[in-house]
Amino acid sequence: MAVGSLARLDFPTASPFAPAAREGLLLGSQGQTLFLCVAAYLVAPLLDVPYWELSLSAPVLILLMTDAALRQGFGIVQRFLGWILVGAAIWFGQFVSLGANVGGMGDAVVTDAFLWLAKYAFWVAVFLLGAVTVARSDVGNRLAKVLAAAVIVLGLLRAGEGVLFGALGNAKSLLLEQNDYGWAFSTFFPFAVWWVFRGSLRWRWAAVLGLFVLCVAIAVNGSRASWVAVVIGTALTLTCLFLWSSVDRARNGLLLVLTTLVLGLASTALPSAWTKPVEERWQTLTRLDRDKSYAVRSLMVDKALRLFEGSPWFGVGVGRFRVETVDLELPPVLSTFAASSYQHRSAHNAYLGLLAESGIVGAAPVITLLLILGGWGVWAVRGHALRGETWAAPMFAGFAAMSVHLALLSGLTNTATWFVFGLVAGLIHRERRIGWAYRTSARHRGVS
Repeated sequence: MAVGSLARLDFPTASPFAPAAREGLLLGSQGQTLFLCVAAYLVAPLLDVPYWELSLSAPVLILLMTDAALRQGFGIVQRFLGWILVGAAIWFGQFVSLGANVGGMGDAVVTDAFLWLAKYAFWVAVFLLGAVTVARSDVGNRLAKVLAAAVIVLGLLRAGEGVLFGALGNAKSLLLEQNDYGWAFSTFFPFAVWWVFRGSLRWRWAAVLGLFVLCVAIAVNGSRASWVAVVIGTALTLTCLFLWSSVDRARNGLLLVLTTLVLGLASTALPSAWTKPVEERWQTLTRLDRDKSYAVRSLMVDKALRLFEGSPWFGVGVGRFRVETVDLELPPVLSTFAASSYQHRSAHNAYLGLLAESGIVGAAPVITLLLILGGWGVWAVRGHALRGETWAAPMFAGFAAMSVHLALLSGLTNTATWFVFGLVAGLIHRERRIGWAYRTSARHRGVS
């Protein structure tokens, strides 16, 4: 079957639990398989396209976008116009920022800026692909399982670095950078938690074992931001499951207690070579005034605010944070090096970095999208969970945890970030569609 080749299905009466039925599914079996493979890769982007330094996900995503556009045509525009307009506003905000700053740029800088615009167009398209796929297919449950398995595999890789190479503690990771590991753990750990409680019986204890390995990996990776975000994501996932899903609530409560005991007891068996770096990293939270990592983040926040004050409406230009310089007052803990050595660091705060580069014009549409996803996402997850579609819980929890982590990481210029945005947008659209189908069905029953 070719990608996206499922025929349009028509039902005489709308079903409240089949929101895609009257519209036709977006992807065929091959397309959904590709989509799931891309999702797994985005959790652990270990390889690039040879010679091109391009993520392996990019050509596959472009293939899926092209196929969806050719096969579904104007129907997607009609049904997803609201999300398309939000995406267009995000891209246009970056374009306006570029237009306001292009006068003082050289040719090479202008070319680089237009490459950033192309990247934003791609990320917006990824966002829309994720939204449309979740909204118009039954891929949600399988997607949650794939993401759970992928993040557990990532945890195995990080723990494997510790076993094979002694890469334990802060800034010791090998395959990916510490922040990349930390971001992925923050965003996708809720899926592993969900799998423990909602997976099939034969996989449940395997999921518990995977969760233990994942917890160890998160601890030894040493990303303090991910520690905080993982706690938030876990709490939100469990809250959604216990508050809105009435299926086996008592059993899940017992499973939660047993899982916590198993993880706690297993952690006591870890050798001191593994626990000592974690304890040392934890202790740094009590002396942040002497912590260089924290000081660098504070310094970059100060730089972002100064850049924003200099050009509040249009910013300094998309992709220009590392290039622009401002007067920096170094704290004593960073006085070993000259201030100029810190000018080319990333913003370490996705939101302030966006505000500095794009100003209010560029940042406002992105912040609007985040507010929509956060506010309507809670409503959408509740509706899904009440129907037993609990896979929606880790999608929203992962988005929330990721959003917290982005306050300490420059992660908006990342394909996986926009993919997660799209998943939550798809949940919201799907919930609205189910509500419409339910009301239509109720009217038909009332007439008959």
